[in-house]
Amino acid sequence: MREKICCFLDSDEQYVIMLTEYINSHHALMYRAMAFTSGQALLEAMDGYDIELMVIADDMAGEAFMENVKYKSLIILSDNTGDGCVDRYQPADDIIRDLVAHMSGYETIIRKDTDRTVIVSVYSPATKCFKTTSAIAAAIECGRKGHTLFVSLEQFSGLGNIFKDDRGGLSEAIYNYRAGGENAYGRILSCVSSTSGFDYLAPVNCADDIADADDTEITKLMALLSEKGNYKYIVADVGCVFNKPWKLLENSDVIIVPEPLDYMGGRKLADFEKYLMMSGRNGVADRLVKVKMPYIDSIAGYEISMENASIDEIQKTIGRCLNGQSADTY
Repeated sequence: MREKICCFLDSDEQYVIMLTEYINSHHALMYRAMAFTSGQALLEAMDGYDIELMVIADDMAGEAFMENVKYKSLIILSDNTGDGCVDRYQPADDIIRDLVAHMSGYETIIRKDTDRTVIVSVYSPATKCFKTTSAIAAAIECGRKGHTLFVSLEQFSGLGNIFKDDRGGLSEAIYNYRAGGENAYGRILSCVSSTSGFDYLAPVNCADDIADADDTEITKLMALLSEKGNYKYIVADVGCVFNKPWKLLENSDVIIVPEPLDYMGGRKLADFEKYLMMSGRNGVADRLVKVKMPYIDSIAGYEISMENASIDEIQKTIGRCLNGQSADTY
């Protein structure tokens, strides 16, 4: 049986080799990516492979040799975007997402059990506990361990200064999911952006986008990202807006609960734990990892950023939690 491949043809040798090496090292596409710099080299090698995806530079797409190249899908690397075209000058991660979004009949990568995505949910029924900051710290820490996606499920995230929405974000992902369900994974993936260390779905543009989503919809969307994505970790900043957030917690591998810093917050957390036991959700209650966070003025009173050194203390605390160590050190 001949090997199925994704073929990349571009006369810029350094560009096409670096791109295919990056794609293969990240296992980003269903099939191995191979680089070619001339039509003659491609024709000589073609008899040994079945080309599932042909990605070709726009200045070579019209050449005569292409009449003899057999492929399943064709995408053009171009200076401009459009139907069947991908911008060649964007970051490699964005090229990968656009390739997946353009591919018809994209097949899910077959993953081993050891490659199963770990869903980390950061949740608290109380405020004043550094929940969102803890979720960002968890994404940074997970990003050091493997390919990570961060998703904010807050109605008003407050993260617009950190996560720029240039690809549609969660609002567009929810829209695509509602329109196409599981078959829309390629379009959902195209909504993901990247920052240093991990990927993210930018928070919703309109509060109603998440407020109108029910627990089933959000849970299924997260399951789709987990089952068909190429992420080792998905970190969710779980808000209280959409109905029954504990349904998502039931499907999470790790549930981090930053302990509130005030008395009433502590009472709310106690009521939440009581509810879990009364409703028979003992499995969720058993997986809660309560983390006592340090109070840091530079985070509590000022704007944070990915470069804020003070987030390191919370990141270390979260890191101990993810490594199975006691995080209650303060």
